[in-house]
Amino acid sequence: MDIHAITLFPEIFDCLQHGLSGKALKTHSTLTTHQLRDFSERPDRRIDDRPFGGGPGMLISAEPVFRAKQHIRKINPNTRFIFTDPKGQLFSQEHARELANEESLTFICGRYEGIDERVYDNDDLIYSIGDYIMTGGELPACTMIDAILRLIPGTIGNPSSHEHESLTRNRLEHPQYTRPAIWRNIAAPTILLSGNHSDIKKWQHHQQLILTWQKRPDLIDRNCLSDDEKRLIKHFIEEQRHVITD
Repeated sequence: MDIHAITLFPEIFDCLQHGLSGKALKTHSTLTTHQLRDFSERPDRRIDDRPFGGGPGMLISAEPVFRAKQHIRKINPNTRFIFTDPKGQLFSQEHARELANEESLTFICGRYEGIDERVYDNDDLIYSIGDYIMTGGELPACTMIDAILRLIPGTIGNPSSHEHESLTRNRLEHPQYTRPAIWRNIAAPTILLSGNHSDIKKWQHHQQLILTWQKRPDLIDRNCLSDDEKRLIKHFIEEQRHVITD
């Protein structure tokens, strides 16, 4: 995959040169950063100005962003432009899976009070990573790039690992344990040591469902639950009521 980042702080993207993302960038993908100031038409390389209508802070001007987009289009006409912006839709694992199939992605990282609205095209993507404000769009872009790169074949040694991760099929991952079996008087679930793979898989599925119900109920589509899953959740809720009343 061909990845570009238009940014005022290219050095922030150095964090992606490590771990699995670094492996991906050494083998099947590339990441090129572009200094936004290089696309300023002003002698002082300034890229911001005061917003019309007043208000605090500065706004990134449309022209340098437009020029940067034109530059990237010459490199790869098929690139998808992605703006990091709090007003965008919340980035999800499903978005990562979709974007991992793209030929080229270009992340445009905002700063200050944002970017002049006129530079957005209809087919541009706008993503947020949460309901909070950061100092710039570089770290959200790095987060999204990391999530995307690890889904591209060749990044993770065992492709089946994706099938058991959190948020796969809208479920959190089940609790995990490793040796020793008893750590500081806390034992791992005995079923995981039983060797009965059928029972283990059933336990893991139940744990995924209950954990998701507890911590991320927004991920569960109640209309898609099987009868067994509905019974399991109902039983869990009844147990919790007994615990509270006791």
